[in-house]
Amino acid sequence: MQRLSSSSFTRTPVTRQALTCRHILWDWNGTLLDDVWLCVEIINELLHKQHLPAVTRDQYRNLFDFPVRDYYQKLGFDFEQTPFEQIGTEFMDHYRRRWRECSLHSQAEEQLQRFFDAGMTQVILSAAQVSLLDECTRFYRIEKYFGAVLGLDHHYADGKVEIARNYMQDIEIDPQHIVFIGDTSHDALVAQEIGVNCILYVNGHHPAEKLTPWQWPIIHSLQELQQLISIHPYP
Repeated sequence: MQRLSSSSFTRTPVTRQALTCRHILWDWNGTLLDDVWLCVEIINELLHKQHLPAVTRDQYRNLFDFPVRDYYQKLGFDFEQTPFEQIGTEFMDHYRRRWRECSLHSQAEEQLQRFFDAGMTQVILSAAQVSLLDECTRFYRIEKYFGAVLGLDHHYADGKVEIARNYMQDIEIDPQHIVFIGDTSHDALVAQEIGVNCILYVNGHHPAEKLTPWQWPIIHSLQELQQLISIHPYP
């Protein structure tokens, strides 16, 4: 399959018209998993340790971005004093101990079940470590819904554009029949880079103000997917 880039297609304008879809790419953190509150708590612990000011949930959602190295710098971390790798590892140590305190977003499993029952292919596409993603899907008992779980081989969350590009090379699906459901501007960028449709969920790691400029449909509840995605499974 030919590699797609942002110059190889025209972005679908914002519309509430249902998208014809056979294949769904799901972001994990903030889209299916409601973990923003936990990330705020952990980052504030790390900021306190470095004698840096804490952030509110709103501040966090406005500052958070990929690669997370840049986001840490915005928070005030000095990598000459404490290397980025040390901060990233410490964050993930806290996260790995506590992620089970999180719940799936409301309607997450219902929508997964709906698409699964319709025979549609569903894949997780995340900047998280694959081993953690596998552990999470087993813990929440949702692993049956996914044909693949795509992530990184490390925990530094530097983005997922290359993962997505490589995946698109391996499948034989019209990009216009694929929808990526995410919660950040990075997810919108990924969708643009691989030429697929996108739906953005505002109850995750980015607020509506950071998502609106991408001109993709925005939802406030995962239940809205029922109106935005027209099920079109393979014969």
